[in-house]
Amino acid sequence: MRLLILVFVLGLLVTPINSTSSTARPSTPAGSSSGSSKSSSSTLASSKASSNAGTSPGGSSSGSPSSSTPASSSSTVSEPCPDCGAPLQNWGGNFNFSTQNINYPTSTAGVQQLVKECKGKVRPMGTRHSFSLIADSNDTIICLVHMNLILSVDASVPSVTVQAGITYTDLIPFLQSIGLALPILASLAEISVAGGMQTGAHGSGYGIGNLATQAIALQMVLADGSVKNYTKNDPEFPAAALGLGAMGIITEVTLQLEPTYNLAINVFENMSISELDNNMDDLIEAGHAVNLWSTFGTPGLLDQVWITSKVDGNGTNKYGNVSQLYGAPAATAQASPIHALPPTFVVPQMGIVGPWYERLTDYDLGLSGNEGHETQSEYYLAYDDFLPALKALQNLSAEINEVVYVSLFRITEADELWMSPQYKKRTMAIHFSWQPKLDQVMALLPKIEAILAPYHPIPHWGKLFTLKPADYLSQMPKHNDWKAQVELLDPTHKFRNQFLNEKIFV
Repeated sequence: MRLLILVFVLGLLVTPINSTSSTARPSTPAGSSSGSSKSSSSTLASSKASSNAGTSPGGSSSGSPSSSTPASSSSTVSEPCPDCGAPLQNWGGNFNFSTQNINYPTSTAGVQQLVKECKGKVRPMGTRHSFSLIADSNDTIICLVHMNLILSVDASVPSVTVQAGITYTDLIPFLQSIGLALPILASLAEISVAGGMQTGAHGSGYGIGNLATQAIALQMVLADGSVKNYTKNDPEFPAAALGLGAMGIITEVTLQLEPTYNLAINVFENMSISELDNNMDDLIEAGHAVNLWSTFGTPGLLDQVWITSKVDGNGTNKYGNVSQLYGAPAATAQASPIHALPPTFVVPQMGIVGPWYERLTDYDLGLSGNEGHETQSEYYLAYDDFLPALKALQNLSAEINEVVYVSLFRITEADELWMSPQYKKRTMAIHFSWQPKLDQVMALLPKIEAILAPYHPIPHWGKLFTLKPADYLSQMPKHNDWKAQVELLDPTHKFRNQFLNEKIFV
């Protein structure tokens, strides 16, 4: 998921796959001819609780409520600029949004008013990091990036309640300042909390679910403008937490937390897939998070294996003195999974101990500003189907290597969320970060999907795919129940768009 800074470093461009009609008023983020949003570099040292919390929620880990707290301004999304002469694009630059009517409320009441006033279709939007058209609309978009307040902390759970548009980048410093943490992060911390939840974003960890599984309560504005609150005990919660923005617009989220912890990353290079086959379970369970990287440059070989381990109170790193793992030698220097990308952009490795937030993303938070263009695809397979599928994909190594920056393979635990690819099954994700060769990529996807077909892949909702809906929806046993719940809450289909109509409501 997170290799998007690469293209900024290499200075590459991508051609949009669609553009707004000539009748729409074009727009672009200010200061960017490409339309990608920008965020200034920031570090935890400079954006500590003082910038995230005037009076921090709870004041400390005590959890007593306080006034709403604005997040730091390190992550910003530029608003439409009618005079710039270019359409608003998604983050990757591979498509233009179809409407100029983009609204930026700051409160739940503001979202309610917009939903009530809109007579056409409405879609929620976050930080625009999706590569699919899931957030697009021909009528109205409600962008939540200005809804970035930290609302309260409950130390007894522990949990934090935030507005839906806050990014993980802006939430992390506050959590660390009160000694709390999240169990996992997506590869990209610049995504919004609600956006990550609604599209099923995930990290990699044995026994750890996708980002939506961190939610224990949420607030949602429905199609009639009313507000509905869900807790994890509500029977409809599994439909709402990962709802693709189709049930309503999430405005607040309560996230389950845990005490802060330290991690260390050790990298092992050139592991054969045959060794992976012999030791898959042990390897995947070896760390808090395990990332398997491949450029498909050498068939039958993984370029890198990252094992991210929890470090005990004595600072002991389980893999600190391991020189070889299943035939793969330990890296002798900081290593980037993309050979053209300087390793200085990558989070610290070499067994160096650091806090959770500095090890769970792929690239340093201060260096992962919203720059550059690429596209991505990702497919979820049942855990036991991953190795046969990976072996089969080796037959396409040359074609994949020609257009991929890197592929990343990650585990995500089973959950109970109705539209989750992990519904009642542990999955391995096969992810591709594509070079800006969109025509070649779109021609290659059907070949990849044909190889994966016997293993029943489910696509990432926010990434590119060409699978037929009947093939992946048949793998989702709660799909029809979810559709019925959406129909109940949105009988006029206010929150639908072309993507949902063609990919989900079929």
